Amino acid sequence: MKTAKQLELFDKNNDIINKDRSEEKQIVKTETAIVIKSLDELQKELFEWQKRNFNKNDTGIPWMVIGAAEEVGEICHVVLKARQKIREHQQGFDEKAKFAIADGVADATIYLMQLCSHSKISFGETLFSVAKEVLKRNWKEKKKNGVEND
Repeated sequence: MKTAKQLELFDKNNDIINKDRSEEKQIVKTETAIVIKSLDELQKELFEWQKRNFNKNDTGIPWMVIGAAEEVGEICHVVLKARQKIREHQQGFDEKAKFAIADGVADATIYLMQLCSHSKISFGETLFSVAKEVLKRNWKEKKKNGVEND
């Protein structure tokens, strides 16, 4: 049986651990807010850039969806040709292929960010909110929907 002193030390340790966890959570929240703010600023900057560089008839929701799909198509092309080791990707997944994939991912992300701008959606808040939900899923154990037992 634990003595009163041992229990008091145990409680103090738990308080310290809980305080540390609370501070860690606050740090993560602050860092997340900074990243969201940065993404929101980038989103706004890209939207303003788009307005300066393209006619209004060449922008908007349909164009952003088409642009994102086209960029994903480029990624698919690189992955297919690198896997087949043909055309410009005869070396497979080399640095050239990795660069092309990274470029396509960035371009597709920019189009999707612009889609969010046209839809009045915060890309950063949406990204973090949905990512948190995705991280709760366990598809190996909960096959039905990732969160509920089958």
